[in-house]
Amino acid sequence: MKKRYALVLLSVLILAGLLFYSDPQKVYGIFLLSDKSFLLYAFLISSAGVFLRVMKWKLLLKNASFFDVMPVQFLGSTISNFTPGKFGEPAKAVIMKAKTGIPVSRTLSSIIWERIMDILVLLLFSAVFIGRFSSGLFAAGVFSAFFFAGVLVFFFSVLYSKRFGMKVFGVLKKMPLADRISGEFIETFYREKINKKFLMMSFFITLFAWVTDGLVFYLSFRSVGIDLDPVFFVGLVSVSALIGIASFLPGGLGSTDVVMVLLLSAFMDGSLAVTGVFVARIMTFWYSSLLGWASFVYLGRNIELGKILD
Repeated sequence: MKKRYALVLLSVLILAGLLFYSDPQKVYGIFLLSDKSFLLYAFLISSAGVFLRVMKWKLLLKNASFFDVMPVQFLGSTISNFTPGKFGEPAKAVIMKAKTGIPVSRTLSSIIWERIMDILVLLLFSAVFIGRFSSGLFAAGVFSAFFFAGVLVFFFSVLYSKRFGMKVFGVLKKMPLADRISGEFIETFYREKINKKFLMMSFFITLFAWVTDGLVFYLSFRSVGIDLDPVFFVGLVSVSALIGIASFLPGGLGSTDVVMVLLLSAFMDGSLAVTGVFVARIMTFWYSSLLGWASFVYLGRNIELGKILD
């Protein structure tokens, strides 16, 4: 617990250091002069991206309505945003169990598929970005690619090899909360299959969801007078997200922002880079986190928290 708080504190200190290094007064002045119409468009696109992610998970789940999935997705994303390496994402399965009664064993595989699709899309966009815009980031890109390729192999192995999965669940059962995993839980996990048609549809929704994040950054920088290729920003978001997650800071908070500013500083003044990044991150990371906290209040009033595992 203390280690987790220490990592959150480190992330906050990195953000504060980034802001003060770039002259807070200048950053504030740039924001005041920004074209707010672009920010309105950015907010609308960010909202579309949020709901695309709800739809993505909805397609992978059975017997769950959009309005059941929505608050759980919001809260689960927020939990993920504040855990190292985004390892808090499986909490969605527990929350969904409490909300709808859908067994955790049935929900967990959909969450793994979500992460696989996110990583595939991020690797794809990152490869385009590194090849087209930032050869200087080649070493970090290769490291991230190998790291997340290993993650993909691990997830696929859990999904498709019951023998390997039994070993993983055996390790998990030694951890708090997961010690209630039963043989029936594991059997259900491997018995439930997701339709390939829904997997393909969910993949393309994932693709568009990350594009919306890139467009939010593009419009945020347009608001402060910077007009770069929208493809650049899609790639920037992707490669920064991968490096940020690999840093194991909560949700990449701080590390993701630093990577973005460093890359953008090659194209513009540092204060402009910090202003654009902070505005865009408010529209994406902090906006989704706010929705998550609102969902926490809503779900706390409408579910039985005692319904945890099968």
